[in-house]
Amino acid sequence: MQARPGDLHRGWILPALSIGAALPRGVAGILTDLIAGATGPASAAQHRWFLRFCTDFARLRRGPAALDRLVARAEGLGRIDEAARAGRGLLLVSAHLGNWELGAAIAARRGLAVTVVSERAPDPALDRWREETRARCGVATTYLGDPALAPRILEVLRGGGCVAMLVDREPEPGSGAARIAAATGAALLPAFVPFLPDGRYAAIVEPPARDAGELRAAVARAVDLWRDQWYPPPAEEGAR
Repeated sequence: MQARPGDLHRGWILPALSIGAALPRGVAGILTDLIAGATGPASAAQHRWFLRFCTDFARLRRGPAALDRLVARAEGLGRIDEAARAGRGLLLVSAHLGNWELGAAIAARRGLAVTVVSERAPDPALDRWREETRARCGVATTYLGDPALAPRILEVLRGGGCVAMLVDREPEPGSGAARIAAATGAALLPAFVPFLPDGRYAAIVEPPARDAGELRAAVARAVDLWRDQWYPPPAEEGAR
């Protein structure tokens, strides 16, 4: 049974992230490729992206200026600004592919109050570390399953802020985000941050989705386009 990328964090992730983020990206990339290769050919590519995702997320602990060195291309970021000017808040919706953490940091750097809807990690120390890292870029965290989740989302959107969420693992991807957008008037923006061939990233914000169907289609297109960078649900991953 192949190890899942998420399993790599157990036990040593925080010291490893500190070391990886302190290294030049080229050196860190070589090391993560070697580690990924040791997991076996069936999972090496996925682990490669996951390990680079982790070390690049750790670089955000230096502050949002790290984005300048990580993001090589941007498309459609003005759509975030347009939605912000409307004053009804926006939902930045993505999938478990590329480096989704950078998307929230990019939105925050454009002056928005951003809250990420996150799953809890198995290790509370990792949750605290992620919260601290996001906070250094102006991004707050709220958690799936918490009683305060819905009130927090409404509070952010009614204040003209941004809620970032991943929807590709939902039974009906995008339906929840679409319902929130319909109820609040918030813009519904599909956004993705895939790896580029040179190891940096593209930040892509697509035109606003009008409903769950359009949002689901945008997510499906992204997964098809960058499938080697996508982390499927555990059940689907185990079937590979």
